[in-house]
Amino acid sequence: QVFRYDSLKEEYVMEYMDDDLLNYINRNNSKLSLNQRKRICYQITQGFAYLHSKSHLHRDISPKNILLKKYDSDIIFKISDFGLLKIPESDTTRMDTEVKGYFNDPSLHTEGFKNYSLEHEIYALTRLFIFVLTGRINLNRIIKSPSNTHLNEIIQKGLCTDKSKRFKNIYELFNSIRNL
Repeated sequence: QVFRYDSLKEEYVMEYMDDDLLNYINRNNSKLSLNQRKRICYQITQGFAYLHSKSHLHRDISPKNILLKKYDSDIIFKISDFGLLKIPESDTTRMDTEVKGYFNDPSLHTEGFKNYSLEHEIYALTRLFIFVLTGRINLNRIIKSPSNTHLNEIIQKGLCTDKSKRFKNIYELFNSIRNL
């Protein structure tokens, strides 16, 4: 939440957040149950569903850009860093930005960041959710494990090089996770 904007200093005063998703998962990975991980994915899904309902694309999805606030026994996860936000038809969204982003689709290097689409966002969200579910950024160990059949299917679909075969939206991706 933004409390105030100082136009002279060009800075915002915002609510204090306790941590980011990367640190939280790294510190708690061995303690988190599958249901807790699904609840985190659900909160993130709700945030991105709202963003996508406004035809906005984040373009910089990473565990460091998901912040959390602790309220007694509850933890609320919030999306942050909208510096690369893509708003169609807006002249304030730079379309010539270099490819940036922690989990971005490698195809953007040939297609160009200006062509970032929902399919690219689904790729990054799949990577983010796999991190939440496993605590791992490196997918090679996950894919090689025969005990992760359904998780491997999520990875294969969400990261498919043929973008037309990826999840169609954030809800389809989350529904696949809910069935783990």
